[in-house]
Amino acid sequence: TATAISPGTAGEGTLRVHLLPHFGAMRCDEIRAWHASTWRGELAKMIAHGYDAVRTLSNGEKHVRRVMLSPSTANTWIAVLRTLFGEMTSLLELERNPASVLAFFDTSQRPTYTDENPNSVTPDRARAFLEEMHRAHPQHYAMTLLGFVTGQRPSTLRPLRAEGAEADVEWSEGFIRFRRSHTIGDEFMVGTKTGTRERVYVPETVLDVLREHRETTRDPPRSERWGKAPLWWRHAMA
Repeated sequence: TATAISPGTAGEGTLRVHLLPHFGAMRCDEIRAWHASTWRGELAKMIAHGYDAVRTLSNGEKHVRRVMLSPSTANTWIAVLRTLFGEMTSLLELERNPASVLAFFDTSQRPTYTDENPNSVTPDRARAFLEEMHRAHPQHYAMTLLGFVTGQRPSTLRPLRAEGAEADVEWSEGFIRFRRSHTIGDEFMVGTKTGTRERVYVPETVLDVLREHRETTRDPPRSERWGKAPLWWRHAMA
């Protein structure tokens, strides 16, 4: 099933964290529909009562927090499983797809965003956040600002090209083309994560920040005493 899920994608994380612990020890021809139905039943319990999400920190410590599984997220996991098992059934010429019995959960009563919880920040909080980002992490400020303005994912912002034959930034026209995606490693994918290509016009103030970022990558600020570029530039921009 390696061709179904690309490394570094959300599907890869779902496979590693939520599917392999349940199905990884079984042979493909041993998996039955009741295995998949039992797993879906566990998802229903997580939607109703929550579950302990475990995250391993950079220092090796385990961070555990209680979270409620949303039906939309559970449906994403089901979709990944159905994709994997569908390809498994085809490649191994199995009699039936054990995930074909899985139905998606109803999401009509659990909207992702509401007026009370819009999952957005106020203009004042956004301004304060960006000011602190510019102060503490100037190497990431341009990308962060562009993400705020356009709503694009980091994987879509990273492969942007400022110049060259296939430049994505049209400095004179004032728009940016989003047509590539980068998840992990050095490989870039043609097209965004959603499979679309977009052209987004941005304010001149945003273009000015991008111009400043481009010049900083070429000619970093240097200390008066040592004449060296700052550590943040050498670690993140060199």
